[in-house]
Amino acid sequence: SNMITSLFQHERIRTTVAKAKEARPLAEKLITFAKGGFTVREIGPIDGILRELADSMDKGEDIHWRISLPPDLWPVYGDGRQLRQAFKNIIENSIEAMPEGGHIELSAENVVVGPYMPSLSQGDYVKVSIKDRGSEIDAEDMPRIFDPYFTTKRDGGRGAGLGLAVSYSILKNHDGLITVESSKQSGTTFDIYIPVKPPDVSAASPEDEETPETRERNRPFYSNV
Repeated sequence: SNMITSLFQHERIRTTVAKAKEARPLAEKLITFAKGGFTVREIGPIDGILRELADSMDKGEDIHWRISLPPDLWPVYGDGRQLRQAFKNIIENSIEAMPEGGHIELSAENVVVGPYMPSLSQGDYVKVSIKDRGSEIDAEDMPRIFDPYFTTKRDGGRGAGLGLAVSYSILKNHDGLITVESSKQSGTTFDIYIPVKPPDVSAASPEDEETPETRERNRPFYSNV
């Protein structure tokens, strides 16, 4: 009897631990969305994060990548971990839209934003584009695509929901922007604008002393991932 009770309790503990592990990614997304996340923003290259994501998310899926990342991309000003999460959510959305597989185009370019984009401050940005040929986003759904918990999964469509809302929140917290265009003919393209840090802002004050906080801020960009 004691042995049966012990085995039962052990199995309950294992089940609880497994459920906690499953819930952790969702909890982290909720925290990021609710608070905007604690950002450790610094200057760093974005191409390494994008290539790593393409490699790591190509497992078990009939997904073919077309990657175009020029060698002269400007370094961006952001939190590597959060930007990686934003890109990952969008790529997952593209994969879900192509259950039978397909192509994802991943590209980036340097852009100078002028007054023609009132949603962004004028200045230098890196624009990352993620394009898929999956199911299109209906015109009536487009205004809600970044709303928390909005989803078209019930119709066999895109995941959308919290993942895209978190990505939108991260880019907004980075003074950036996400836009989306979708049609049956050309597919769906997410354009992500990430600001480039002005050179004079990076100058350290001579009286700055290293603390745990500054040490965290000064870690290499890609180690944030």
